[in-house]
Amino acid sequence: LYRRIIKPHQRRYFEFVKSKTKAKLIYHCCGSYHELIPDLIEIGVDVFTPIQPRAEGMDFARLKREYGKDTCFWGVIDTQHLLPFGTEEEVWDECRRAIDVLAPGGGFVFAPSHCIQWDVPLSNFLAMTGVPLSMEDKGSNFLGLNQFEGRGVGGNTGRGLRPRPSRIGIIVREKAIK
Repeated sequence: LYRRIIKPHQRRYFEFVKSKTKAKLIYHCCGSYHELIPDLIEIGVDVFTPIQPRAEGMDFARLKREYGKDTCFWGVIDTQHLLPFGTEEEVWDECRRAIDVLAPGGGFVFAPSHCIQWDVPLSNFLAMTGVPLSMEDKGSNFLGLNQFEGRGVGGNTGRGLRPRPSRIGIIVREKAIK
């Protein structure tokens, strides 16, 4: 159904946008959409957000292996179970795993998979944001929050990404977006 009815219209729209601008297409789709990723890359999607790791087929290690050279993944830290109910250690370990798997070669924006809700303990939020910040001090490829304000995707200035308390993102320098 998607390939026959929706994809042709999306292709025309995305081609039009790309023909008139230098915009990168950021595609928001919740849940399990792994079967559509090749089609969406084919028609011009540059970034996928969010990656909900508990949704069927959305294991970020597999997605990186299969599509990491062609796209960017933004937001993989589970906000439904890990952040509200996990321990600080579990949050830290999963954030570190996400960076270790997704950061090599670029194409990754470290962020939660959705807005952080009121039920997330502050200690878990601090654990999540502490992982990339601890790596920044060791010469990693992350733009830390102190460098993030006012930067666009890929380091442009002007109307850039700005961290908000509920939506932190850390961009990998090598290839934030191709």
